[in-house]
Amino acid sequence: MDVRGLTAGYGHAPVVEGLDLSVASGEIVSVLGRNGAGKSTTLMAISGVLPRAKGAITVDGRVLSGPPHKRSRSDLGLVLEGRSVFAKLSVAQNLKIAGVSADEVTEIFPELGKRIGVPAGMLSGGEQQMLSLARAICRRPKALLLDELSFGLAPVVCDRLFETIRDFARTSNVAVLLVEQHIAYAADVADRALVMSEGRIGLELPGAELREREEEVEALYLGGPGATPADQVAAEG
Repeated sequence: MDVRGLTAGYGHAPVVEGLDLSVASGEIVSVLGRNGAGKSTTLMAISGVLPRAKGAITVDGRVLSGPPHKRSRSDLGLVLEGRSVFAKLSVAQNLKIAGVSADEVTEIFPELGKRIGVPAGMLSGGEQQMLSLARAICRRPKALLLDELSFGLAPVVCDRLFETIRDFARTSNVAVLLVEQHIAYAADVADRALVMSEGRIGLELPGAELREREEEVEALYLGGPGATPADQVAAEG
């Protein structure tokens, strides 16, 4: 997946401007940054949920355009923050809408097998995220966008989800772009990390170096313990 010159935002105020990034097939790239840095805006613009003002996006050599449902037919998978499920529909109905086999999903996450007739809104947060992820990857996308997959979930659930992503990227040769707040999870799964600041990529480094430079990244970009008071105030705002 290649993104060139992406500019997107809300109204007349761009959040992301002139952004370039690429994710190779089989590669996992994690995007880190404080709130408001432009991480989710980038994913929403790539997916078509948020219109882009400028820029070109290609997946597997094909130009990506149009609304989100059209892009999903063009080999793009998406899991947004906040559980991308139809809450009032059963697990089975959620899968049917996506054109995904229940057998295939329960092979990935056996936990969902006993919940197949339950409304998705009654699943635990972890089960909802399993459903969202399995539904996306079982459509066999060429590129997969994941926004804050770990949000609000127990570590044991996060470990299951990230293990599934790692295996899927490698075995299916899929490009994965992952927005993540937690450096530890990003470091465990990412081949490369992009740290965003004010709508631009401020730092790029191999995933293997991310944990070694955790304090530096937190101080300069995430408003962590090493940040200046002004940085911390900006992060909280």
